[in-house]
Amino acid sequence: MITLPASLKHWNSISFKDTFKSEVLNLKPDSMPLHLATTQGGYVNYDNIGLSILSTNEDVNYVNIKTGIFFTEVVGGCNCDDDPVETNNYCTLLINIDKSTSACSFTLIPD
Repeated sequence: MITLPASLKHWNSISFKDTFKSEVLNLKPDSMPLHLATTQGGYVNYDNIGLSILSTNEDVNYVNIKTGIFFTEVVGGCNCDDDPVETNNYCTLLINIDKSTSACSFTLIPD
């Protein structure tokens, strides 16, 4: 189970944005479903991921953060001189944090 306890603790405070970004970017590399957002069937390079908070809201049970994720996709297999090729990519994830457990879930939002 993936949890974001510091983000939940800082929800509705001035430090939420920085805490959330730091906590998400320090998750295990394959925690987020970025592989579902690859556009050329490649692999995600987890060394250089950027994050932007697009919107936030909450309901009774969850803190909901619509998040833009910038990443590099590595596309190989074309047997060219410059193989593999890295391309910049972007996706939008809805990250929900359970208020009672700090467990989070990730949902890829289609373009």
